[in-house]
Amino acid sequence: MNPGHVRLAHASPRPHRTAPRLPCSAGLGLPAALLGLCASPARPVPAAQLDAAFFGAALHHGVAALVVHRLAGLPGLPADLAEGIALAHEAQALRADDLQAQLHGVLQALARAGVPAMPFKGPTLALLLFGHAAARSSRDLDVLIHGAHIQPALAVLAGLGYRPDTSLTDRLLRVMERYGGQHIVFHASHVPVEPHWTLAPHTLAFDLDPAGLWARSRSLPLCGMATGMLGGTTIRVLGAADTLLMLVVHGSKEHWPSLKSVADIAAFVAAHPALDWPGVAASAARQGCRRALDVALLLAHLLLWSPLPWAVVDARAVALARQAAHRLRAGLPAPPAPYALCRDYWHGRERLRDRLAYLLRTVFTPRVHHHAMLGLPAQLDWLAWGLKAPWDFLLSPAWRWLQRLRRRDAAQDPVVG
Repeated sequence: MNPGHVRLAHASPRPHRTAPRLPCSAGLGLPAALLGLCASPARPVPAAQLDAAFFGAALHHGVAALVVHRLAGLPGLPADLAEGIALAHEAQALRADDLQAQLHGVLQALARAGVPAMPFKGPTLALLLFGHAAARSSRDLDVLIHGAHIQPALAVLAGLGYRPDTSLTDRLLRVMERYGGQHIVFHASHVPVEPHWTLAPHTLAFDLDPAGLWARSRSLPLCGMATGMLGGTTIRVLGAADTLLMLVVHGSKEHWPSLKSVADIAAFVAAHPALDWPGVAASAARQGCRRALDVALLLAHLLLWSPLPWAVVDARAVALARQAAHRLRAGLPAPPAPYALCRDYWHGRERLRDRLAYLLRTVFTPRVHHHAMLGLPAQLDWLAWGLKAPWDFLLSPAWRWLQRLRRRDAAQDPVVG
């Protein structure tokens, strides 16, 4: 195999070559070979196990980029598979270059407008966790900003050609901002950008200290990312412990839906052997997410053999981690998203006040569709807070029951011809 296919961050596109199609299936579980390759460090994988189930599971679990990155250049692969891996790796590196250039442009524009910003996922996270911006896929660019700077940030992004969802009015956009702690803007030729001022929706009550996130941030040089075209540039990123808590909150928010979020945790642990783990545990406890941290670390240990920095003695954390591991191994669907009441969210918090905050906020905080459905004038928007619970827990279920009853009756009526 041409060794130039192994490290292709500097390669040029090949418009006349098409990568051979990698074997794929709709497999949803976790083949042992996939777990081994996603561990940090990766474990040897026999070429015979790189079958359709393997690549189907990699795609489904969001780790195809990591798999390709770690397989690129490995000896002993069949020739056609090696070529497909090499070309896929090249495509990933080129896409990583594009994402970094887009991120660089956004950060420069925000800086010129005096808006501090910190990227916390995307290619920056890939570099921090895996040492290469192409080793982790990204569908958008997440940037943390101060809540007071949201409108100036949106104005800067609008000047770069980014636009919000045109189906939402300004009032509904503000509702979405309050609920999710973030915005999303779209561009005709780039991936969306998501400015965040919190790391989780308001309803989940993960009220991490925003001032502390900025105070503990650190500087990262961009010269090591993919092509080096950003050489000499530095950006602010979350501190190491806050990066871990961000990954924990993100995985908890989504109920650890795929191997990708677990691989992130394992990679973080491997990349930070000298981390102040007692300090991390104390910080998590202060912010009410120690149990979520225990679940994340134990889940990475159960699936990817990640070393545990301490013995997890919280029985509820052990049960939640084992439940998530079983669900991922068996290919079972994740619980509901963070918009509905869920037992896992309740049990995932160790402090009663956080549980109660989650419960009350989820029950009473109206979402965009509640405001749109009610169509209240601006001065009566506050009524949506009182109407959400009756609609969600009484009127909407009753309406759905009546609809099912009508469909059943219609199906039972004899056809008169």
